[in-house]
Amino acid sequence: GWLVQVGTPEDHHRLYLCGAALSGSGTAVKGKHIVEPGSGSPATHFQMAWAGAKTAAEADALSTAMMVMRKDAVQDFCRRHSDCLAYVLPRGHRNVQPIRAAAGPVYRQYSYSYSYSS
Repeated sequence: GWLVQVGTPEDHHRLYLCGAALSGSGTAVKGKHIVEPGSGSPATHFQMAWAGAKTAAEADALSTAMMVMRKDAVQDFCRRHSDCLAYVLPRGHRNVQPIRAAAGPVYRQYSYSYSYSS
C-alpha cells in the first residue's frame, strides 16, 4: 500500500491506500479551469476536492465532478457508493472537511510520529 496525504500543509489527513486510487482536483495550480456544466462558469463550491475509488480513472473523474457539486450532493453520492472516499476544502474555508473519511481495508486513517535530529 501507499501512505498518502490529502489537504493543505496546515490541515491535512494521512491515509493508507491499498488496492485503490486517490485523485485531487482544485484551482490552486491551474486556476479556475473547472467549469459548471450548466452555466459554463468556473466551479465555485470548493477550492479543492479529493476522491478515492477502485481505479485511477474513477478517482480522477470523481474529484473533478465533486468540484462542481454542492456539499450535500457529494454527501449523497458517498452515501450511495460505499467504496467512495471524499474530502473537500470549501471556498473561503481553511479546514479540509471529510465527507466520507477513510474506513475499511482499502482506506485507513494513518497516524504516526517521528523525530528528526540533524
